[in-house]
Amino acid sequence: MRDAVVDTDVAIVAALNRRIELMARLRRYGSLHGVPADDPAGEAWGLRYLQAANPGPLLAERLEAIFTAIVAPLDETSRADLQE
Repeated sequence: MRDAVVDTDVAIVAALNRRIELMARLRRYGSLHGVPADDPAGEAWGLRYLQAANPGPLLAERLEAIFTAIVAPLDETSRADLQE
């Protein structure tokens, strides 16, 4: 059972790294085409989408707290990657 938990954690880390890569690509695209990468309305829509798609048992407000805590540092990382 513990192995399954660790495997899930590894998948979470892989997904977080993938999100950083995608945000960096989006930022590069935006800088080349004059499109802002930061989109608060789009992020709000994405969170609502995740909440609607979430089958539980994770509660919507906890999902929001987790998503908010994760997205800001990942976005900062993707910004730093773009500046390097």
